[in-house]
Amino acid sequence: MLEMLYTALVSPFLKDGTLDRQGFVCLVRRLYRQGLRGFLVGGTTGEGPNLSIEEKIWMAKTLHQQFEDVSVMIGVGSNHTGHTLEEIMQLNEIEGIDAYLCVTPYYIKPSQNGLYAHFLACDAISCRPIILYNVPARTGVRLSVELIERLLENTERIVGLKQCGRDEQLIFKLKKTHPDFVIYSGDDHRLLQDLYLGADGAISVVSQLIGPEVLRLLNDFKTGQNLEPLDDYIKMIAKYCFMEASPAPTKYLLSRLGLIENVLRLPLVPVSEETAACLDQIKLE
Repeated sequence: MLEMLYTALVSPFLKDGTLDRQGFVCLVRRLYRQGLRGFLVGGTTGEGPNLSIEEKIWMAKTLHQQFEDVSVMIGVGSNHTGHTLEEIMQLNEIEGIDAYLCVTPYYIKPSQNGLYAHFLACDAISCRPIILYNVPARTGVRLSVELIERLLENTERIVGLKQCGRDEQLIFKLKKTHPDFVIYSGDDHRLLQDLYLGADGAISVVSQLIGPEVLRLLNDFKTGQNLEPLDDYIKMIAKYCFMEASPAPTKYLLSRLGLIENVLRLPLVPVSEETAACLDQIKLE
């Protein structure tokens, strides 16, 4: 059962660059107490390309073992289809994973037919539901409505989409023709707009800072309450969280709360002093 909200978790590191296992548990325990039950590990916010498969597996297993009623999504994929398939096959052997978030191959800009063949191969090897990850700003390619519909006609495991970027027709058209296809808003600053277009939920970065507020927006959307003030607050936090390359600002804010160290793996680095001064203006609890 997929959750309406998945928090795109950062991957905490110690000063020596190793995975901060205690910090990871501390962060998730805080979010769990706030009512969050869906967690994504190894995504963009989790510095997925800089994680080993063993680190991803440890985080997924730890979530499942320590918090039995959570749903765990794990980020997979690269610009090498063979490597992507190897990763999925390794993760297929691990218990406690509910879905794969599979990013479009980046940098090499495959055609729509190339993307189709790539995801067809992923579907054939996976034993779990697959959420497509459409993020053109980072990968240089986009999934079209026609391609997604073609995949839905010819695959068994592809059940949803994380949509990033301004493509309003994509969400609207897909929900109109495939109402059971799950669409997650992947941009915190567009969450409310995407919900109006038909999105079912969110894969959110800022929810690890303001989880209750994001969860409340998603729940209150169903009842049609006045959502603009809450949406404005989420947009404001999102603006700060993307002042520099993500997840650097988010990690800085989490370190200020005393939850993790302000450490990233190269080529990502901590925020500049100027950005840190701006982030210090945010009041978080």
